[in-house]
Amino acid sequence: EMCIRDSINAEYMGSVANIYDLGGKIYIIKFSLPSEGKRYLLLEPGRRIHTTQFAREKNAIPSQLSISLRKFLRTRKLIGIRQLGVDRVVDFVFRAGETENHLLVELYASGNLILTDGDYTITALLRTHKFDEKVKCAVKEKYPFAQAAHLTAKDYFGLNLTAENLGEEYKSRLAEKNNEEEEEKKGKKKKRDKKTTLKGAMQVFVPFINFTETEHMILAVGGNPNEPFDEPQYAIMLKAIKHCYEFITELQAKEEVNGYLYYKMLKSEALPELITEMETKNTEAAGSVNSKIKENAITEESKTKENEEGVKVYDEVEPFEFLQFKDKAKEETSSFDEALDIYFTAKEKEKEQTKQINREAEIWKKMQKIKEDQENRIKTLQEGQDKFVRKAKLIEEYITEIDAIIQIIGTMIKAGMKWADIWKNIKDEKKRGNVFANLIHKLDLLNGTVVVMLNPKDEEEDSDAPTQLVNIDIKLTAYQNFEKHYNEKKKSAVKENKTKDAAQMAIKVAEKTAIKELMIEKQKIENLQKIRKIFWFEKYNWFITSENYLVLSGRSAQENELLVKRYLKKGDLFIHANVHGAATTILKNPSGSPVSPISLNEAGMYCICRSSAWEQKLITEAYWVHHYQVSKTAPSGEYLQTGSFMIRGKKNYLRPTKLEMGFTYLFCLDEVSVANHVNDRKVRVSDLQLQEQHSGSESPSEDAKAEEKPKPVNEEKRKKLPAKQKPIEVKDAVEVKREEKKKAKVVSKHKQKKIKKMKEKYGELDEDERELVLKLIGVVLKSNW
Repeated sequence: EMCIRDSINAEYMGSVANIYDLGGKIYIIKFSLPSEGKRYLLLEPGRRIHTTQFAREKNAIPSQLSISLRKFLRTRKLIGIRQLGVDRVVDFVFRAGETENHLLVELYASGNLILTDGDYTITALLRTHKFDEKVKCAVKEKYPFAQAAHLTAKDYFGLNLTAENLGEEYKSRLAEKNNEEEEEKKGKKKKRDKKTTLKGAMQVFVPFINFTETEHMILAVGGNPNEPFDEPQYAIMLKAIKHCYEFITELQAKEEVNGYLYYKMLKSEALPELITEMETKNTEAAGSVNSKIKENAITEESKTKENEEGVKVYDEVEPFEFLQFKDKAKEETSSFDEALDIYFTAKEKEKEQTKQINREAEIWKKMQKIKEDQENRIKTLQEGQDKFVRKAKLIEEYITEIDAIIQIIGTMIKAGMKWADIWKNIKDEKKRGNVFANLIHKLDLLNGTVVVMLNPKDEEEDSDAPTQLVNIDIKLTAYQNFEKHYNEKKKSAVKENKTKDAAQMAIKVAEKTAIKELMIEKQKIENLQKIRKIFWFEKYNWFITSENYLVLSGRSAQENELLVKRYLKKGDLFIHANVHGAATTILKNPSGSPVSPISLNEAGMYCICRSSAWEQKLITEAYWVHHYQVSKTAPSGEYLQTGSFMIRGKKNYLRPTKLEMGFTYLFCLDEVSVANHVNDRKVRVSDLQLQEQHSGSESPSEDAKAEEKPKPVNEEKRKKLPAKQKPIEVKDAVEVKREEKKKAKVVSKHKQKKIKKMKEKYGELDEDERELVLKLIGVVLKSNW
């Protein structure tokens, strides 16, 4: 706990941006720090606390505790992290103004996550429990320091232990420990008493350290942790307790604690063979599932074979080097916090990979079961068809006997005999050896049928054929019964074909579902990746030109305003288009050197595609200006709304281009590989062409500088302006004057009609004819001399 507290620096965490619930008692607090970006603190009560650099899948619906934590901690700053005594309780202190909150994380037993106010009154918690009848850990109760976190190192090591009183002190502490655990042992079988070892006895004297640390302390003073604790070992125990106290004191004084990851190399083993060869007689879909699942299995197997030595599997993570692990391979990290993150993330990946293998096996069994079910249905239909054919053939062989049986039974029914009397007569005839009566097995006169027993007459061919029970409808003739059985066979054949088609569809649906489920399981492993640092420009629309220039545009009027005010620097270019909805676009050029036409055309195309021209399929042109030509100062008597700017000076128009946009994948390179790709995206235009492109516009003219200065506005005119005006698009000063002149010269409808008539009457005249007409109507022409 001390190592965790020292590894996580509260000064570099910032304020709480949000809190997420991952399920399984795991919570992540996202901190926002302007200089450092986002930082993530992972809390798992009863197990671990560390910052993390890996993204994890979050629950779609937050738990009740997450909602409470968000309510009280969001936007508050983390000002301190401390340990309560030497017990496993860490206190995170949050503050906003004068309001203070504490988040207590208990790492012992089942763990707990407790939110309190500044006076340690519990506001929300993960689980409620009782220490005794009077003291409990619940909402609106004071946090019980006396029971949960009251002990310090001196409480354990302050006693004057000697070889004479060590045995008595051990017995008294052991009895106290047994009394505390008495309630837990009720109703359980009593365990067989075992001889206490040195490491077990030391846990009684120093209960806040684990067995791994206990072994290290005993080994450090020359003892054997597994030897029985008796009187000859009292001296070793005293030395180990003293060494433990010195070690903890030294650890508390440390500012930085390194982390050590102990691991072993395992040989790469192939993943369990989940896929067996499938018969593809009935459908090719099952074979495609085989190949896709095999590809997944091969991919996972290839990932495990990282090198010839094998796969690295982490065993332990500790804040210092243990003597019992001196022969083990280890990795050292700059902080214990980083080591915890690597260790637990690796364990989570192993767990998810095991789940994926088991899930793949379940999916494959499900697929196999669906296929077997469809095959059994088809097999049952085929067997039914064979039975109908055999029975029809038997009816054909015994057609005379069956006709006689139908006539005899029909005669008895017409004579008004009871069904019981009919069956009695048949039995009597069987005793007399009547051939027709011996064929009758059962009467079902309620359904109008009689069941006969038939054997093939050709004994050579079907000597082993069993006796068949055939249902005969007494309302039909023998030949009609023969036809009926063949018709049933035809119906079954049609049903078989439909079942085969349905089976193919069912297998295809099952294939899609299986692949989808496999991809979901695979995505869970892929989600455990390092969190990429978000760059400042990603909150805007952006792209990188083929010559490595960054181009940005705003998503709204507010972003356009912020983009120009904050990020339009010296050397950058401002790009816009005379189209409704065109966003403010900036091409970042920190070097200040001339930008090539290739990058300018790409930025202009991007600006037009991001405007309403894309939906209207309108091909138009964009223009660019230098940073010093963009101003927020409006002409006299006008008002510029948010996201609107004035352009002063010459606009450099780009040629119209077709509307094209695409997308690409960005790959994150290792630091070693960056040097190999330095000149991949360089300027492809010569210096002479660049000078020609930017000639006459590389430096601001005196007129542009003069126009850039804000002109004084008459206060009376400013007061007369309306509070809200329509948004003004980006335009230069000359265009504004032309528009003012056009507004002043308003032509009436009568005059427009008169001008139209004159154009129709005199529009086709040449110059000579025009002069003659003007002379006739008395117009004096001015001389050109």
